[in-house]
Amino acid sequence: MYSERVQTAIKRGEAWFMPFDAIDPTTSDDQFVHIRNNDKQAFEIFEISVQSTVAGMLEPAVLTGSSTTPTDVKANMTNLSGKESLPVGLFETGVDLNMTLAKKQTHIYLAANTPRVIETAIRIPRGTDWGLNWDTATGILTGHIGLMLVAPSDE
Repeated sequence: MYSERVQTAIKRGEAWFMPFDAIDPTTSDDQFVHIRNNDKQAFEIFEISVQSTVAGMLEPAVLTGSSTTPTDVKANMTNLSGKESLPVGLFETGVDLNMTLAKKQTHIYLAANTPRVIETAIRIPRGTDWGLNWDTATGILTGHIGLMLVAPSDE
């Protein structure tokens, strides 16, 4: 069950799942998810659901630069309230987006073939690039990111 803050965002129609499916980074330190917040408020990552075919380290991070060879997944995002609204920004996945890691926020160990649901409260301020880095040379990653707009009263 989600926290009261997440449930309130869902009721407002301001919470989504962003999918990533069968992403296969080719080398270590590959950024495979990229979010750029262009919305009117901060985003908050409230959940990372992920599975990998090999053990490795998942690293949420602030990124800089521009992504290369991305796949835009915004049209595949799901509004958790069933509404049609989507957040404003870039929502991309790819084998290696070739961005620069500005600041790693944490390291999360993933065991091979073991689904993980990670509850988080990672803020992405307006104008910020954020993503997931895979610090292992191979492995196929599948899952989703739970994302919500932060209510102005919570900023």
